[in-house]
Amino acid sequence: MEKLAVVFWLPLLSCCLFAQTAPTRPTTPAANPEVILLGTAHDLHFKAESHYSLADLRNEVEALHPDLICGEITPEAYQGPMEGYFPPEAAFLAEVAPTLHARFAATDWRIAKAWQSRAEEMEPKEIKDKLEELTKETAKQMQSPTEPSLFDFLHTKGVAIADYQFEQVVGENTVSDIAMGGWHERNRRIVENCLDAAAGAGRIVFVYGTGHIPQLQRQLAARGITAEIASRHFVPAGMGSVPPSVIARWQRNLDNLKRILDGSLAVSHDSLDKVKDSHRVQDLELALKTYSGGAEKK
Repeated sequence: MEKLAVVFWLPLLSCCLFAQTAPTRPTTPAANPEVILLGTAHDLHFKAESHYSLADLRNEVEALHPDLICGEITPEAYQGPMEGYFPPEAAFLAEVAPTLHARFAATDWRIAKAWQSRAEEMEPKEIKDKLEELTKETAKQMQSPTEPSLFDFLHTKGVAIADYQFEQVVGENTVSDIAMGGWHERNRRIVENCLDAAAGAGRIVFVYGTGHIPQLQRQLAARGITAEIASRHFVPAGMGSVPPSVIARWQRNLDNLKRILDGSLAVSHDSLDKVKDSHRVQDLELALKTYSGGAEKK
């Protein structure tokens, strides 16, 4: 299976306090942009029990008033055959960004699959065992949630767990780091890609899997930018729906992935191996099953 960051899910402020503390859009572009880090839950956005649907995600992003949304798709894959290899919520945000009066920039970066696979074979067993145990323990906490939304766990305790995972267990410039997709280099490149796209932006929101948040925060700090971790500004409102254009985009991405797998759409061997080793076909099928046929709810 594709190597992914462990996805994680505390106390909730009242909706009145959310309304009072929700930031307003800067009136003029800042010389030093304001940066907010917002974590996603990938396929868990399609499960009602998460109370963190794509409708909730859209409401959260809207409340943050971004000028620029930096999303989890590589520039070379954006709107191309490999876009479906990336999390469905990224394509969703790319599609709805104009309704939020924001630009969307594809800013991810990925290591070659051959390097990652080789590192996976060489990864020390004791590190694999620690990561497996951490995953199991986190799963137990996720199965008995006490928070109104998984968002609350994601952006508090989940961030601390991710920091421990990648800084203390995996480490930097290690075989395990490469096995995790060149984690530190990937996040460095993400920050570079986003800042390269940030001209004129007063407020930037990075929207990535929550496991990225600690490393993105470090990479930004190294550039003199203090990034804020998002607070929840939405009240969970059910699964909601998505615009027809999102459904069409997901369907196109799913068709492309299936064609890549059956050989009718030619891509590089590296891209083919990445798709084979992922679960994005299943993720897109779940996204379409969950949201197809609905009009967007405001």
